[in-house]
Amino acid sequence: MSKRKSKTGLAIALFALAWVGVGATLVLLAPDEEPATRPAAATEDDSPPATEPRELVVSTTRGTEGVSTPEGPLHASLMEGTMAASPMMATVLSDANCAPDAQGLSHCRNELRMADGSALTVRHVHRMAEVPCLSPGEEVLVVPA
Repeated sequence: MSKRKSKTGLAIALFALAWVGVGATLVLLAPDEEPATRPAAATEDDSPPATEPRELVVSTTRGTEGVSTPEGPLHASLMEGTMAASPMMATVLSDANCAPDAQGLSHCRNELRMADGSALTVRHVHRMAEVPCLSPGEEVLVVPA
């Protein structure tokens, strides 16, 4: 009987081991489920819309820049540098002197690095409540007036 008990025990052990192997195989082959809290992958349709750079019309005659309004391009007058003859992209480097005057107009001084490497300093006149300042790092399209 001793041989019979050891054969039975061995058969049970092999049967259990086979079931463990089958279970492990099923776990490994099962499809991965996404956690409920994981955000969906972004697609092209989910990306935020690209924003066009603001247009900054620069007058080379001081005091004739006009006031920027929400409906149109921004306006500025050239204070330092040489204005390009055609439109050119620029990066805003600084924004200073933004305190409004008695009429509520800000006469912001902005330094711009042009795409060709040259520098301009302009005065941007606007009402902050209507038109935001030019922000350092912002890309603008500079257009001669």
